[in-house]
Amino acid sequence: CLAVVAEARDFVWVKAGAVQAPIRVASNAPAATVPAAGELADYVKKISGVRPEIVSGCPGSAPAASVWVGFQPALTNVFPRVSLEFRHPEEILLIGTRDHVLIVGRDRMAGTNQIEFGTANAVYTFIEKRLGVRWLWPGTLGEDVLRRDTIALPPSEYRFHPVFRQRKLWPENPE
Repeated sequence: CLAVVAEARDFVWVKAGAVQAPIRVASNAPAATVPAAGELADYVKKISGVRPEIVSGCPGSAPAASVWVGFQPALTNVFPRVSLEFRHPEEILLIGTRDHVLIVGRDRMAGTNQIEFGTANAVYTFIEKRLGVRWLWPGTLGEDVLRRDTIALPPSEYRFHPVFRQRKLWPENPE
């Protein structure tokens, strides 16, 4: 009986080979967000055999279910009790409810150059922590992807920011 109750609260993204919700990306998303959303869709296909549709732009009304990647104005209505303010560099936020999943991070631009990649980091964190994918070494032989027909995610909230502001320790062209 408890298992049935728990399942009723899960966000069911894929069930019996059918995708239940699209991936939504803002039409003006930063450059790194769109490819990261594409990789998320690709990993869902590797896991379940079906690839979710990626929808660009804001829906006219609140959709019944969606996986939201990156900040979009509609998020304040979909997640009214969630603070979408990011105070730390490349901070990420993963939220799962019964009807929606939010994968977002602090993205910053300097002119036309993206200098913080919070949302892309959030997508890869989601793939690892929520979908269970592991990367043991580079290349497809180093991927550990467990296949399953159903992808159901329990309600959750995860907020994280890296300890180091800069991860590049050596110059690219030392002289």
